[in-house]
Amino acid sequence: MICKKAIRKNLYADAFTLSMYSFSPYHACEHGCIYCDGRADKYYVEGEFDKDIVIRQNLPKLLEVELTKLRENAPISIGSGVTDVYQPVEREEKLMRNCLEILGRYNYPVHLLTKSPIVLRDLDLFKQLHSKGGFTLFISLTFSEDEVRKIFEPKTGSVRERLETIRFFKKNGLRVGVLLMPLLPWISDTEKNITKLLVELKELEVDFIIPGSLTLRPGRQKELYFQ
Repeated sequence: MICKKAIRKNLYADAFTLSMYSFSPYHACEHGCIYCDGRADKYYVEGEFDKDIVIRQNLPKLLEVELTKLRENAPISIGSGVTDVYQPVEREEKLMRNCLEILGRYNYPVHLLTKSPIVLRDLDLFKQLHSKGGFTLFISLTFSEDEVRKIFEPKTGSVRERLETIRFFKKNGLRVGVLLMPLLPWISDTEKNITKLLVELKELEVDFIIPGSLTLRPGRQKELYFQ
């Protein structure tokens, strides 16, 4: 897909990332998380959500042009509710690595959302960004046991892989926050699950945790989840 614009500008700072700008090189997501809000009809993702991935091939080129035109030096968020920028297709496309190399020429604070261990590949570029405008990794983690995780997040990194990703980023002096969302009623919102996660995250000295509840919108997202 050839896109016409790279950066989305927010009227107000985003509630989760406090960013004023955002972008994503992909649309739809191979991870196939059963609860994903991005499956909702309102987001107009055509085809099969976890198979028909839209690749915005020219986004890095547009990004470089648009960065020079931004008037305010405010945080840039990479990712969205309808995709993971480090889903498997990124291994071959490497659009994220191209975008990070471009961002490294500027001094914008960068916040990145993912649940994929593939993000470790670009640690060198994240360290470069952190030395300039600052960098924060937002990593999604809601399950303490892989047996449950596999049911709802069939194609994502394991619980252990995500914990090790957090450990590695922290070891390299980078900020890491955990998106404890969505917490599934009677499944991952239990005291046992949350307590186990919090104990492990405290040991890893994560910088913050943001919890959130499950959103089920009428239509295909809600129907799939209940099935």
